[in-house]
Amino acid sequence: MNNVSPLVRQGAIMSLDPVTGIPVSTIMLQYNPDTLTRSLKPQAVGEEPDRSEILRLKGPPIETIKCDVEIDATDQLAAADPVAMSLGIQPQLSALELLVYPASSVLIANEVLSLVGTIEILPMDSSLTVFAWSQQRITPVRITDIEITEEFFDPQLNPIRAKVSLGMRVLSVSDVQLTGDFAQTNNCPATLPAAATCIIQIAFTPAAAGTLTGAGNGDRAIVLQASPYPYTAPYANVGGAILTGPTGAFSFHVANLTTSTKFRVATVAAVPLLSPIAPEQVTLRVVLKARTAGKKGLVRLYGTVTPAEVGAHVYIQLEKPPKTKSEKPAKIEKPEREGKHERSEREPVPTFSTKFDTVVKRATKSISRFSVVVSIADAGHYRVFVQVKPGAVVSGHSGDVLLDAPKKAKHKKK
Repeated sequence: MNNVSPLVRQGAIMSLDPVTGIPVSTIMLQYNPDTLTRSLKPQAVGEEPDRSEILRLKGPPIETIKCDVEIDATDQLAAADPVAMSLGIQPQLSALELLVYPASSVLIANEVLSLVGTIEILPMDSSLTVFAWSQQRITPVRITDIEITEEFFDPQLNPIRAKVSLGMRVLSVSDVQLTGDFAQTNNCPATLPAAATCIIQIAFTPAAAGTLTGAGNGDRAIVLQASPYPYTAPYANVGGAILTGPTGAFSFHVANLTTSTKFRVATVAAVPLLSPIAPEQVTLRVVLKARTAGKKGLVRLYGTVTPAEVGAHVYIQLEKPPKTKSEKPAKIEKPEREGKHERSEREPVPTFSTKFDTVVKRATKSISRFSVVVSIADAGHYRVFVQVKPGAVVSGHSGDVLLDAPKKAKHKKK
């Protein structure tokens, strides 16, 4: 009777580029752990929440994974593997350790920034780590701790067997940031009363959409073509060809667009038909954060600008309160044309005044940064507007943050 054993899949730890999602490295587990411990900690409102908030949760639970991984070079040494003979299991251990190390190029760049007198240097980015335990359990994680116990050594003192204890925190929607061609609109006020509701709408807009009109244009092969700024290069295909729908409708999606580009659609034929050109401008993505700067009344405003625009002007602006119209005696008005009255009832567009300014500085190849310490004299909603010269991207602004001004001391009258 033949001995038939099931095929056992190996677990793996993968490292991906956080921007493109391209795999950087893959570490296959030599032996799958015998046990895997998972713990979930609910995110309650507080340590001792009020009775009215006892059932409320701030977000998904914090999930952690712990496992012990064994690495052994016995089989490789028996097969006279040259790497195992000279280094033992040091390459495998180094691959695990690199998961928690920043890139050496970023370390050198930050050291140069500190030597030239940069006040604040942003923490370094790392690769996205993914833990694959089966086809159904592939999840992004952050390595929280690695404990290595080296047990046996060769005559050159290279480790040939080790036990590695891995601690990982599973990344949830509360830990990652959504990027792409998404936009949100809402009618929520600054403060939402109890039992009140508001609507938040999330919209995704493809880069190009349309309909190929005319008889016989269903299921027709078309391709998206692009010419990036400064629009001097000839149009080139973006991806492969697709087929139009039964009515000639089509839609293309272009992810991670970093340069303003002109698009057009062409039919796949010896003499292609070309659509009108559709320009798509890339607006700077600006993120603004605020924290206290140590001294009373001082606030550090800092953030990032994507794509990187080193040297661009940063204007920190305060939203002006809307002007209120003074009431006038009622008077007989002439009938207005349809549509004119609707425009007059629209909400006024907010205006901003510049209070502080600085410049964008280098952070990484794809992201730049800004940071400035200011004294807030006027409370209100502040935003950052980053202005760039006409080119591959257009100027953009951040969302607003509410900042309070320190209370002025009252002088008692004598």
